[in-house]
Order: sequence, then C-alpha cells, then structure tokens
Amino acid sequence: MKKVLICDDDDGIVEVIKIVLEEKGYKVETLGSSEDVVEKIKKVKPSLILLDLWMPHLTGQEIAVELRKDPITRNIPIVIISASSNTKRISQDIKASDCLLKPFDIDDLEKVVEKYL
Repeated sequence: MKKVLICDDDDGIVEVIKIVLEEKGYKVETLGSSEDVVEKIKKVKPSLILLDLWMPHLTGQEIAVELRKDPITRNIPIVIISASSNTKRISQDIKASDCLLKPFDIDDLEKVVEKYL
C-alpha cells in the first residue's frame, strides 16, 4: 500500500486531504509540526510527501532542502502545498516534484498524487 505523508499545521486542510486520499486507498500519515521532521520522515518511509511551505520551527523550504541532501530521503517525491504567490518558483528552487496552490481543487490533488504514486 502506498503511503502519503502530509506535513501541514492547518488541521482543516490535513483532515480534508486525509479523507480524500484514504478513500482512494492510500495509507496516510500526518505531521502538524516540523520539529524533528526529517527523522520522522525516515521512520514513516512515505512514498510521497505533501509539504506546506509555512510551518512552525522549520519552513517547508528548509525541510525539502534537508530531505534532498539525505540519501535515504532524496528520491521521495515532494509536492509543495501552499497559498504563497511564490510557490511555483520556490518549488523549482528546492527541487520539489510538484506544487499545489491553496485553495486547491480535490481533482487536482488526486491527479498530482496519482502522478507520483
């Protein structure tokens, strides 16, 4: 079973994404804080990471850079989810696989997840 990790501190967004992806048959893990996030990601071993840019402690940008440096996590697809106007540029700069702009359409979420899984 493919595992998706959602890293976002917005409980409402996390809950919606989790419901949608679980209905599609994915196993979903969530992290609401970026504290020790790289170690937690290594433990969870997700097939895909949905990562918010604006998180407390470390930003999504900092997390993605760390993940890309580590041989254990460097090849995990990362999809940035953010309301930032710079989301696309930041996603390219940090070598994220893709991005979704908040608020996003559920169909777009499903398509981007299916694309990487």
